[in-house]
Amino acid sequence: MGEGDLSLNFDGGTTMSEYPAKLNTGYYRVRTDWNDDASQLGAYKLLANAKAKCDENPGSYVFAEDGTVIYPADEPTTREENAEEKPVTDFPEENTSEEDSAVEGEQPSEGTPAEEFPSAEPLPDAIAYGKLKTLMNIRKAPSLDAEVVAVYAKNCIVDVLEHCGDWLKIKCPEAEDGVAYVLNAEDAYAFVGREVYTVAPGDNLWRISERKLGSGVHYTEIRALNGLTSNCILIGMKLLLPDQESNLHYLARRNPGFFLLEESSMAYTNSPLVDYTNLSPNHSGLRTHSIDRITPHCVVGQLSAESICGCFTSTSRQASCNYGIGKDGRVSLCVEEKNRSWCSSSAANDQRAITIECASDLTHPYAMNSAVYTSLIELCTDICKRNGKAKTALAGGQE
Repeated sequence: MGEGDLSLNFDGGTTMSEYPAKLNTGYYRVRTDWNDDASQLGAYKLLANAKAKCDENPGSYVFAEDGTVIYPADEPTTREENAEEKPVTDFPEENTSEEDSAVEGEQPSEGTPAEEFPSAEPLPDAIAYGKLKTLMNIRKAPSLDAEVVAVYAKNCIVDVLEHCGDWLKIKCPEAEDGVAYVLNAEDAYAFVGREVYTVAPGDNLWRISERKLGSGVHYTEIRALNGLTSNCILIGMKLLLPDQESNLHYLARRNPGFFLLEESSMAYTNSPLVDYTNLSPNHSGLRTHSIDRITPHCVVGQLSAESICGCFTSTSRQASCNYGIGKDGRVSLCVEEKNRSWCSSSAANDQRAITIECASDLTHPYAMNSAVYTSLIELCTDICKRNGKAKTALAGGQE
């Protein structure tokens, strides 16, 4: 076997029929490599569900808890040959043998209770879609004490039926009633969006944003919603798409500190004092806290308004601000007020602050000239008026 070849342990001593249709303990795990936890596509109590997941992902295998490959066999069977194996019912195996099962259209045999078999009902439509940030337990009820019905891999897309506090109610084919719950306290475990888009040949984030969101400038929101660290995407990748209006109301519902200034697209506005605009891609998308702070910062250089924006046009810089004030007092817009910039050393501060980079001397005490000071006072006044702040208080700090 050459370097890089995959070693699989096929057990010749145990047949498929000796593995139970439903496990009471442990899971059937679907992976491409037993020794690589990250390759896991799912973990199932029902063997039939594990095999179905394996069939959907060529190159994957169903493993027993000891790492033995139990499906597919050395000579894989067809779907028709596998059709006889069905998910188990709630009855014990000894009460559901082929001999005891009533054939449709015939009367139950003597001593067999008549059962009702209602027709399948459709699940409700998804209200949103989630992409898991890590390997997650999927539970029968919204509680950490509830039974785990499946384990879903990182980046798995789930249909969200309802927001239940810190939990998402999702469609789950492994659950008996087709629904289950995944923890998402403080949005820590799943990205949530309104739509799922599959990347096609010729796509890039800008084009997807133009076609699906109306403008290419929203590509950064797609990046943030999918946890991407660059603009690189792959054909076949599934991306969540944001809905700006619904996201604002979702944030307002989930974060008491977040407010909407008006029930319209004027939820946030930018300053009319802006002389130059060059929007930076370096931001985290919509804020999760209301604006209640202003953070001026010395840029450490006598730069123009245009040059301050120019500092943040490259994604490799990993920094930005909402506004810049050049050495002549002219104001530039780098990141819109609705979005969190990457300016101060505190992410929590940037979520709630309008950040302003100001032209200053290169050496301590990094003095700003009178034109910069005058524009800074005017800009702070305008920010307070537009955001309904009647007074300000100096919080201090060296930033």
